[in-house]
Amino acid sequence: LYGWQLAAGEVAYYGSVGGGSNNEEDDEDARKRRARLPSMSGTSGMFARSRPRTSSQASKVAETPALANSEDYATLDDEKLYHLKLVLIGNEAFKDNTEITEIELPSTVTTIWPQAFAGCTNLKKVTLHEGLLSLGWQTFYNCTSLESITLPKTVTDIGFSVFRGCTGLTTADVQADSIPSGTFIDCKALETVHFNGNIKQIGQFTFWGCSSLGNITLPASVEKIVDNAFYESGVTGVDCAEGSALKDIGDFAFYGCSRLSSLNLPEGLTTIGKRTFEGCKSL
Repeated sequence: LYGWQLAAGEVAYYGSVGGGSNNEEDDEDARKRRARLPSMSGTSGMFARSRPRTSSQASKVAETPALANSEDYATLDDEKLYHLKLVLIGNEAFKDNTEITEIELPSTVTTIWPQAFAGCTNLKKVTLHEGLLSLGWQTFYNCTSLESITLPKTVTDIGFSVFRGCTGLTTADVQADSIPSGTFIDCKALETVHFNGNIKQIGQFTFWGCSSLGNITLPASVEKIVDNAFYESGVTGVDCAEGSALKDIGDFAFYGCSRLSSLNLPEGLTTIGKRTFEGCKSL
């Protein structure tokens, strides 16, 4: 596929293309593989504009299992653009595409599979709407130009190290109710994280290597800071909101946080793990 930029209100099917004869008329296999795409007259779906390299390739788009039960179909012809109700983005769908600079996904999208946008090094802006339920592991791995992100409250399933290596990320607004293991590993420019969901725990290695991290305010709902959560990060202070339910800080949770200078922990805290604050020389 040729390079393109995402365009609001428009969508083109993105799938794998097979090989075959250059003569479509004589290629029975190609006709059998002809894309079956649901026809829609509206613009509730939006995603990417793409242009096939050849008319031969245009007829060889593989079927999409996620759309297999749709009732209305249209054949993909060269130069045509279809409006779809996009619900799923597959594994590595746009991996290493350096042409993408901005993404806005519609609220119809519920699932993004692993590494869908990994290595999109020029991607600066991502808009995820409420309705999204699942983010696969390393969805935005090594998107080094991404500057900020908001995780909507509807997201309930987040894979390992979703934003790992997003070295340009400076701000994160977590409205979801979970922040699992490795979410922001090596986000070296990350300074500010806002927690606006009903988060119960901070996952393992969530902020490992976030060397620019400033003061963190944990919502009252947090009950546990898991082992290694802030391991060797640049966090400068930790505050717990009034009425904090925090009871357990795991092993090595703040190990090597040399900039950590202030802690405001609740009276209800019952457990501090081994070597939790080792190397916190500013305390």
